[in-house]
Amino acid sequence: MKSNTWVFTLLMIMFVGIISTSAVAADPVVLDDDLKEIEARFNAELEKMRIQFRDELQLAQRGPREELKLARARIHELETENA
Repeated sequence: MKSNTWVFTLLMIMFVGIISTSAVAADPVVLDDDLKEIEARFNAELEKMRIQFRDELQLAQRGPREELKLARARIHELETENA
């Protein structure tokens, strides 16, 4: 009777080992999916920041460009007057 208990215990340990091994092997798939989701959100936020930066840069350059055009026009007027 005692030997049957040991055999049963050994079989239970093997069975639990097989189940836990397959459960551990399935975890990386979930982690990969989570990492892909995090990467997708990061890339989306990064693209938003790029667009915002471009818009702010264009807005910041708009004033100086207009001033430069006015200054060039004024220089052209003065050169015309002097000629």
